[in-house]
Amino acid sequence: MSPMQQSYPFKLVLLFLGLTLGQLNAQVPTWQITDDYTIKFAGTKAEGTFSGLSGQIMFDPNQLSGSKFDVELDVSTISTGNKTKDKHARGESWFAAEKFPKIHFTSSEIVSLEVGYEAVGELELRGIKKKATISFSYFEEGDKATFEGEMKINREDYGIDGNFFAFVVGDEFDVTIQLTADRK
Repeated sequence: MSPMQQSYPFKLVLLFLGLTLGQLNAQVPTWQITDDYTIKFAGTKAEGTFSGLSGQIMFDPNQLSGSKFDVELDVSTISTGNKTKDKHARGESWFAAEKFPKIHFTSSEIVSLEVGYEAVGELELRGIKKKATISFSYFEEGDKATFEGEMKINREDYGIDGNFFAFVVGDEFDVTIQLTADRK
């Protein structure tokens, strides 16, 4: 074997190591959700908030292919401003909180828009999984980031009854999310 042929495997190993180390240096940052967030929903004759947000956010606007959202809400934290409505919302005809205690969103793709981004993925609510899209903006300052997003949810897609505390509510709900996160 010539010296050129002998060095070929060595060069391949160096190339592989260089690519691997480059990928490690370009790792997408993980963001820790802080307690400074709001999640609101509003529809015809029903509105309120959720708390109990947890999960993982990996986001870098320059590395969208490696970015991901995997977050969930504690259903029992729903607040409509009325304890009777809250109890009804946690019940079987709405969120069935005992049987399905979490609302879960996992992104499969994050894309850049002319203004902002979209996280496309799967929303699981009441054990039903459907494709969902969250449009959002992102602002970073040092080791803090702010995410502001919105999405529409049709309650019928998830088997949620239209009767809510003696009212018939609309089918579509707007959900808005605003959260801050710290770089891990």
